[in-house]
Amino acid sequence: MSRSRGFTLLEVLIAISIVGALLLIAFSGLRVAVAAWQQGEARVEAHQHVRALGHTLTRALGSTYPYRATTGTSPEAVVLFDATDKRLEFVTQSPPLPLQAPIAFTAVGIALEEGDTPGLVVRERALGRGGHEGRLVLQPVARETLAQGHLGHR
Repeated sequence: MSRSRGFTLLEVLIAISIVGALLLIAFSGLRVAVAAWQQGEARVEAHQHVRALGHTLTRALGSTYPYRATTGTSPEAVVLFDATDKRLEFVTQSPPLPLQAPIAFTAVGIALEEGDTPGLVVRERALGRGGHEGRLVLQPVARETLAQGHLGHR
């Protein structure tokens, strides 16, 4: 009686079960690693957005100019600068949003709004004839909406 060499059915089933368990553990770890990678990428993107916004606003604030003009019905010229705890308005030579034409002075308003679209809102208007206005809404988690329109002379 010759005995053939090889594995028994029980040995093959045990080996397949062990390999299956190891593959399950490996793919579970891979799934956790991919989720952590995506979360890290989202954080990097959000921090990059905040850094770019900070740089843009710093440049605009650094170029603030004491622009004098009349407001409302008062004939006296005043410096166009106003601020509250949730709003800042000033005139700058370096607008945060690109304008269609080179303009020397741009009125900028930065406000923290809580209405339909909560977030940091940056508005700008070119001073002079044919004012152009831009609006940038920065919502949580770096979503932004840009709407621009031509307002005419103000």
